[in-house]
Amino acid sequence: MKKSFIPLFAMLLTLCCCPYSLIANDLTTQKPSDLEIVGTYRVTAQNLDTNGLKAFQNRQPQLIFNVDGSCVVSDFPVWEENTSSFKINAWLSFDGKWAIVNDGSVRRGGKTYDVWGIRCNSNIETMGTGEFTGTKPPYDVVFIYGDPDSDNAMTFSKMP
Repeated sequence: MKKSFIPLFAMLLTLCCCPYSLIANDLTTQKPSDLEIVGTYRVTAQNLDTNGLKAFQNRQPQLIFNVDGSCVVSDFPVWEENTSSFKINAWLSFDGKWAIVNDGSVRRGGKTYDVWGIRCNSNIETMGTGEFTGTKPPYDVVFIYGDPDSDNAMTFSKMP
């Protein structure tokens, strides 16, 4: 009787102790076209601060990716890791140029896939790389902070 519990215990131990990232499982692995990305994105979620969207202090972070390759970043929060939590220490607003970039890879079912993201840079400022999530448009843009397996992130969704 005791031996029958060993496989079940081993499976539960594996599920509890092995890192699994919900975000990594949803990262976009096929490069989106430029036209699929063009549009306005607004922040729709964040789990870096326990106040949720209230942490933005009545600001509305927004990203605009134009068809001509230009971008407009408004009220983008700059998060700072503070021991086991995050806080906003600045706000970015700038115009620049955007580009779809390969942002590493993810392993699924024994295979490795490229992951795609977007950067918007000016000569002075950058917001880092946001990674696309989803398998078809409209894609969300997710900015991951700290350990990628922690799922600490801020999500921007494309507005209709």
